[in-house]
Amino acid sequence: MDAVPGSGGYAQFDGFDSNGDGMWCLKGVAGFTRDARTPYIQSLIDKPGRPRTWLRLPKALWTASWFYEDGIPQYRDPVVILEKALYGHPESGPTWDKKLHASMKKAGFQHLEGSPGFFYDKARGVECTVYVDDFILISPPALEAKVWKQLESMIDIKDPQEPVTRYLGIYHEFTYSKDGKVTGMRREGSKYLTAVVQRYMEEIGAKSLPRVGSPALDDSFDEKSEAPGKQAGSAASHLM
Repeated sequence: MDAVPGSGGYAQFDGFDSNGDGMWCLKGVAGFTRDARTPYIQSLIDKPGRPRTWLRLPKALWTASWFYEDGIPQYRDPVVILEKALYGHPESGPTWDKKLHASMKKAGFQHLEGSPGFFYDKARGVECTVYVDDFILISPPALEAKVWKQLESMIDIKDPQEPVTRYLGIYHEFTYSKDGKVTGMRREGSKYLTAVVQRYMEEIGAKSLPRVGSPALDDSFDEKSEAPGKQAGSAASHLM
């Protein structure tokens, strides 16, 4: 199953994740993961040949230089040029995608046709999967530090690398040979789903949930539905 998100164009959720899983087992090495720091705003959106985007800023975000010494605003409704790909802009996903692909190519990677979130370097025997800002590197141990350093020179990547245990809500369990090579892998998703449901029930104060054939909303909404719900502040956190 490929789940390509909107205009970003490279999620390929189950497809590329399975590609990476296969590489771990075939090569006998474990994958390591790191996250890019706020990926969208690492990309410049104000470039020659692109339509320019202007932003109106709420007064709380105005700089001190926009006010007189007595606190009176110098401007009535100032606008600024959007230089970086702001979250929510319809072209932020494709803009980050272009930067990502350009950076991976410069680092010696090619993308796998049909799964543009999967990159490989045939000469060095290195693979990398990317889901928006989540990177998994499958590399010979002797090359890991060098490859990460290459990517860090072009992409702001946070935190040290960690072995893959949970990725996009799926737990990964590995079996190893006596010499430390990966011999098998098991993926399990029920723990994450159970945890999400339990958290949901706690937030809405429910002790049980009714069984439904296919959870879906109808197309009719009343005025009450327009107001923020109980989970307005946490709903998005349940998606990953």
